[in-house]
Amino acid sequence: MAERLEKAVFFVFSGVRIYPRTVLYEQAIKEGRIKPGDNLLEPSFYWSSHVSREKVSELVKNHAAKRMNWIIGVFLRR
Repeated sequence: MAERLEKAVFFVFSGVRIYPRTVLYEQAIKEGRIKPGDNLLEPSFYWSSHVSREKVSELVKNHAAKRMNWIIGVFLRR
């Protein structure tokens, strides 16, 4: 569907930002991805262990390279 929106600009990010007091926060602690009390003002992102960050980054960058209206955000933060 995004391909049909010719006059739109897409800001593409990867990973899911972790916010305190959320289910994802509790899951990230349980998995050892963050520690209780970590300062999350500096963004921390959750990545599935089922796919590598590098592979996702490569796929998105290759797709975005063919599109003038795709702007890629940060990929490889923790």
